[in-house]
Amino acid sequence: MNNDKSLFLPENLNVELYDPESNAWRRGPAQREGRAYHSTALLLPDGRVVSAGDDTNGGDTADTAEIYSPPYLFNGPRPEITGAPSTLAYGQSFTADVAGSPPARAALVAPGATTHGNDMSQRYVPLAVTATSDTSLTLTAPARAEHAPPGVYMLFVLNSASVPSVARFVRLTGGSAPPPPPPPPPPPPPPPPSVATGGPSVAGKLKDALADVTQPLAAPVAEALQQVLNLLAEVVARTASGLGGAVDSLLAPK
Repeated sequence: MNNDKSLFLPENLNVELYDPESNAWRRGPAQREGRAYHSTALLLPDGRVVSAGDDTNGGDTADTAEIYSPPYLFNGPRPEITGAPSTLAYGQSFTADVAGSPPARAALVAPGATTHGNDMSQRYVPLAVTATSDTSLTLTAPARAEHAPPGVYMLFVLNSASVPSVARFVRLTGGSAPPPPPPPPPPPPPPPPSVATGGPSVAGKLKDALADVTQPLAAPVAEALQQVLNLLAEVVARTASGLGGAVDSLLAPK
């Protein structure tokens, strides 16, 4: 303790590991040099941690860096992300394809932004798993910006032994998840039966048939009936032009 009552403790060179399940800390290996004010510690995409800088010890300390490999990196084969979206919307469901080791869970980790010994962007966001297989995970992105502000994140996939993959960088956008695709349209109706072209028209067939009816009648009656039948034939002809060849097929001789 100095005369001004300030207390200086010996520098702690050891790595400290936190276990969230047991809520306990344990000491790991020691660094070669102390890291204090203006130091930096960053989680790398491959799961290692770089520790660098310092300006309290003088000399060349501020120009050095060390890389720490946590013990869980050596607990067996590592998962490998072989496919994942490059952008995510809030609440979006997405799939991460994995090789090398069956996946069990996943998380987003914000890239570090450290200065003066503090990380101003420290954020770990576990992702909800909705389906899993030996080669993929179906995941749900964070629901709101309160859980994860928009920006770039490292996507880690872990196996049952908590061995992490090398991270994939993804961008979490400010938009909501896209709506589901609309249902497919109903199939078109079947085409009408094909009809041979080039034959007599419906009107022509009807006029020929009606001529046979009017021939035995007296001239005045036949003339009046013929006018009515001609009008009827004209109506049928116009209707047939709107229905295509379907009417022709109905009136064709058997």
